[in-house]
Amino acid sequence: MAPTDFPDEATFQGSYLLSKILTDSDNFFDYATWTQDNANRRLEKSIGVLDRTHNLKISYIYELPFGKGRRWVSGRVADAVLGGWRFSGIHIYTSGAPLQLVNANTFPIDSYRQNALYMDRANTYEGWVVQHDNPDWRGNDRYFQPASFFGEQSALTLGRTRPGDATRLNPNARDQWNLAENFSFAKTFKITEAMRFDFRFEAFNAFNRSRFGTGSTNVTSPTFGVVTGTTNQPRRAQFALKLYW
Repeated sequence: MAPTDFPDEATFQGSYLLSKILTDSDNFFDYATWTQDNANRRLEKSIGVLDRTHNLKISYIYELPFGKGRRWVSGRVADAVLGGWRFSGIHIYTSGAPLQLVNANTFPIDSYRQNALYMDRANTYEGWVVQHDNPDWRGNDRYFQPASFFGEQSALTLGRTRPGDATRLNPNARDQWNLAENFSFAKTFKITEAMRFDFRFEAFNAFNRSRFGTGSTNVTSPTFGVVTGTTNQPRRAQFALKLYW
């Protein structure tokens, strides 16, 4: 059979998930999710902490069409240099996690959960995140609107304290999307029938995407919504050599 009769080998996998998680408790042992009123579980209903509206993952492996048994270049020397290389990639694109915006006024019951926000915008949560024309969020830029956007944060309502009336987590206030591309370039060098070397070059977050943090989510904090750093790893690259025998 002529080399050009061999098809190029490639595998491809992908998945997309559209989901919504609703729950009245995310973690039984987490103080921040203890109930404000055990007799009224409706107060706890919200988007779950693991909720990700969109989740797209793609992976593939492509064996380059060079070398023995491939479409191009079949000589022994050329095969040793160019043959057997394979390129692979993993792409991950996931919606941001929902956030819990709080204030410093704790409600005096057997719970360590902070009060939710007292809203003065008809209990709407649209517009929490600052819309940047060219989002970069470097140099202490703002992620959230300033605290004045959210109105009075007093713990007193009608002369008495009460828990806040916002949900634990809200679907309209999220951190940034998780966007990542990882690539690998590898080749197998055969030494004997039972022995071979595998050489790999790998790049993680190959496009060096920055995923900036939201800053403090405590609306009464002086650093509320002020971006001070990233939450993901910068681009990393590595070489690997593995011997099989």
